[in-house]
Amino acid sequence: MGEGAAFLVLEAEETARARGAQILARVAGFGNAFDPDTREQSPPRRSVLAGAIAHALADAGIAASDIGAVVSSASGSRPLDARESAGIGAALGAAVPVTAIKSMTGETLGASGALQALAAIEALRGGRLPGVAGLTRVDPAIILAVSAETRPMRATRALVTTIAPEGNCCALVLATD
Repeated sequence: MGEGAAFLVLEAEETARARGAQILARVAGFGNAFDPDTREQSPPRRSVLAGAIAHALADAGIAASDIGAVVSSASGSRPLDARESAGIGAALGAAVPVTAIKSMTGETLGASGALQALAAIEALRGGRLPGVAGLTRVDPAIILAVSAETRPMRATRALVTTIAPEGNCCALVLATD
């Protein structure tokens, strides 16, 4: 378990511009789904998260190839991490760079999504995707481009994914363009 908090202000772009706010990013797309099988130890029969990601991409009006990086929930639960990896891989392919900030913060429960979104925004703005802290060996079930090293990135769109033990799966496309 970890402790942490993040605060994001969401408002209509016209309102933010009218008051002269600095716009850090925008929510370009969102998708969610429910996977009743998240407690199973076996590989998923289908990827519910991939469907949530597909909805988020469609909502944003972009292709999978437009995503420059993924900030995954990756809590360290082998079954959930494998399910999340399978979903991201099915929706985006295995080459997109992926990080897991819970490796640095621990599981912050309700704060996790906001912390992940903030990490994605800062990675887009700063051009650097943080590595996975403490990563020395990648589980063979993880089919994604994960690294312990911070990597440079040139992207204007990132995806935040979450998958909860209770079955909730969400995908959020954030954009800085």
